[in-house]
Amino acid sequence: MDTTPFVVRETHLETSGELPGDVIDLVDNKAYLPRHRKLQREHGDKVLLKLAELAKTKGKPSRWYATVTSVANWGRTLAMVKELLATTRRAVEVMAKLDADPTWLRWYVKTVATHSEARIAQWVERAQRGRRPARLFAHLAGGVS
Repeated sequence: MDTTPFVVRETHLETSGELPGDVIDLVDNKAYLPRHRKLQREHGDKVLLKLAELAKTKGKPSRWYATVTSVANWGRTLAMVKELLATTRRAVEVMAKLDADPTWLRWYVKTVATHSEARIAQWVERAQRGRRPARLFAHLAGGVS
């Protein structure tokens, strides 16, 4: 099961030294490109591309992207993106164990983020014993308030 395009849309080489096109499109004032190059050097393309992907879901993508990449907000933004990437990685692992459909990744990410790892592991173990593990996992996770 290939969930790479669902996790982070990485179509840019990290070794090229230039910013991805998605990031450049979101920067309205090109005078701030050096700031984004510095963020790229320090944290890599994955973080910037994830922020660009999230920005596209907002009403004013370039304004949101500028706000979260500002110097004042960068610490909180980096913590949020790292947590999101870690949660996504755990959700992909759960999906691989259950042989789940990749189109349900958002639901799995939400479920993994809202419940403890022990509870998720318990549900995975119980679901793997069933005929349709992904469906049983959804039933177990859906029944909890």
